[in-house]
Amino acid sequence: MAARPAPRIGIFGGAGGDTKLSPTRHVDKASTSVKMGSRRRKAEALSAKELTQLLALYARQSLWRSAAVLLEAQEVKDLPFLGAALAVLEKGRQWAAACQLLEDFQLRRLFPDGGALASVLMACGRAEHWPAVCQLLERVRWDELKTADWPRVTTAAITAFGFGRWSRAHWALEKLRATGLEGLKLSAAPVNAAMRCVPERMGSFWQRVLVCAEELNLRGPCPDQITLNTAVQACASAAAWEAAVAAFKASALAVRPDAVSLNTAISACARAREWQRSLGLLLEGSVAPTVVSFNAATRACKLWQAGSPDSLGWMDEWHGGLLRSFSSATGYGFIFSPELRQRFGRDVYVPVSLLPPGICCGASVQFTLALNDKGQPQCRQLIEQDTSEADAMAMFDMLPLEELEPVGGMFPGQTTRVLSWNILAPSLCSGAFFKDLHPEVFRWQRRAAQIKALFFSLAPEIVCLQEVEVERPLEELGLTGYATAQVQRPAKSDGSPRKDGCMVAWSPQIFELVRQHHFCYDDFPQPAADGDTSPSGHVALLVELRSRSSCCAPLLVATTHLAWREEREELRRWQASVLVEAIHQFGSADVVICGDLNCVPGSSTHGFLSGFFHSAHQDVEGATDELGRCTATNALAREGRGFAEIIDYCWLRPQGPGLVRRLPLPSRAKLRRLLRSAPAPAPLPTLMQGGHWPSDHWPIVVDLSLRGPR
Repeated sequence: MAARPAPRIGIFGGAGGDTKLSPTRHVDKASTSVKMGSRRRKAEALSAKELTQLLALYARQSLWRSAAVLLEAQEVKDLPFLGAALAVLEKGRQWAAACQLLEDFQLRRLFPDGGALASVLMACGRAEHWPAVCQLLERVRWDELKTADWPRVTTAAITAFGFGRWSRAHWALEKLRATGLEGLKLSAAPVNAAMRCVPERMGSFWQRVLVCAEELNLRGPCPDQITLNTAVQACASAAAWEAAVAAFKASALAVRPDAVSLNTAISACARAREWQRSLGLLLEGSVAPTVVSFNAATRACKLWQAGSPDSLGWMDEWHGGLLRSFSSATGYGFIFSPELRQRFGRDVYVPVSLLPPGICCGASVQFTLALNDKGQPQCRQLIEQDTSEADAMAMFDMLPLEELEPVGGMFPGQTTRVLSWNILAPSLCSGAFFKDLHPEVFRWQRRAAQIKALFFSLAPEIVCLQEVEVERPLEELGLTGYATAQVQRPAKSDGSPRKDGCMVAWSPQIFELVRQHHFCYDDFPQPAADGDTSPSGHVALLVELRSRSSCCAPLLVATTHLAWREEREELRRWQASVLVEAIHQFGSADVVICGDLNCVPGSSTHGFLSGFFHSAHQDVEGATDELGRCTATNALAREGRGFAEIIDYCWLRPQGPGLVRRLPLPSRAKLRRLLRSAPAPAPLPTLMQGGHWPSDHWPIVVDLSLRGPR
């Protein structure tokens, strides 16, 4: 069979030429092609060793897109280059590209080593693409691998399954055992990988870890130091101090403990206030203690002293507080309690496993306490409090809205009201970001009541929302009876989901849906640039509506949320060009673009859009003093200097619908009065300060006159 040509990897993860892209093309594709070609020519001038070193650098910095461009211009000729290429693709979760590269390498009658196979398996696992992992395991030619590589490949396979579910990892371990692989008897690494896949949030997880360790001891190969340390750590994390001590003494495992095992076991005893056991382990002499060991034993004594009968009464009581922040990715959060902060000087640590499903930051909770091995407070039990009655009253405590002001002239035809708003999704509203706000203002039920009240008072026929959690019921926002189209943002590069996205809602009695289209900007090849080109996960939604009661031309409503941070202006400019090209390809004459564009007047993104559309507030966008208008504020932005600018817009095509009225944007001076802020140059408070506003953005509201048919 003739050898395949050298593999070339497409920029977005597929094999060259096989990548499926959205039909939209971005405007600057000619300049992009020139820049890409320049980078390929530079790559072709490097030696194989230099290319391998360059790919290794890309892998360390997670620049898998740059690596993909490099691979398009190069043949993968030797094993070091293959390993470096697969390593960077693994970092970028590009499992399809990694599999294709490995397959092409094998078809050229070159045999990958264990490191290459492990990288491909890990790439598939990080992307949670289990079928690809199964197919790779079935196709592995074990007889062509060095025996010493077998543990590495099997460990990678088990870890790949364990990225998503521990049960899959253990299934993979048993399946590999059933094949009779001798490689599993050479090292304890595969079983250690399965032990590490058991999640701490699972009930009795430490018993499962100990069972795995005991099976390893009985079935072989001999457990190693990592096996013992994993078992001790599992028991310590579950506060099973007796099991941690037993595992440390290694009565069941034929391996001697080390300093790591000793420190972990002492910490487990410290959390349980077993100071005698801590000192006993320290003085036992089977392992030479370290400074960490002495510190852990000292903490155990201090915790016992703090937990004496005279001081333990308050720990058995139920305390009240507000959930300030939490993260499913890290597995923990913090509760704000003024009483306990005064006592400990910090918030209360809470494991995510204790939080009820669907809870949001700002929730009122009651909880009991324990102390960790450092004497810091952590939650032991937690109950969410019902605050629905108080939250419903928040609609009467909002910043005032002005009447819509007339602009321009009168236009014939049907008039419709369009509202656009970044409502700050509950998953993004946290004390980890808004450090200047009281946690009570984060509570979604309170903010939803205020959002619902604003929608009721303004009565829009078309609503464009950004940072909306599309899976939440419309009743929470007062949009019952509206028809909707929505798009959710894709998962992050580490696999954690994003809950927010964009939505367009409209009154079905007034408009009917003609067609819709949505896309993610990451699905398009970005031009070569010195700035950040990592995936941003931002999306756009295009919805074409037709009036039911008149013969007006269809209206194309586009809403989007562009990349934030000032240093990402080049990325925003490119995203805007993709959006404009998508609108042009849609072919609608009457267009309105609404959204949080994260660009200020005078920026390159604003200038680019001004070449095609005009802003509904363009006459008030230039002022930079206290009379200048703003749609978003953040008191801690720009290193404490604050942020108060226009970044939300309504863009209209000059020959499209006419602007009849608009909601005035608040000036900085007015917001200072309403939010009771210190005078300039002190930064403006975040709009949510005091709980009088449900978002850090001001809504854009316009009345548009629809044109007749073309």
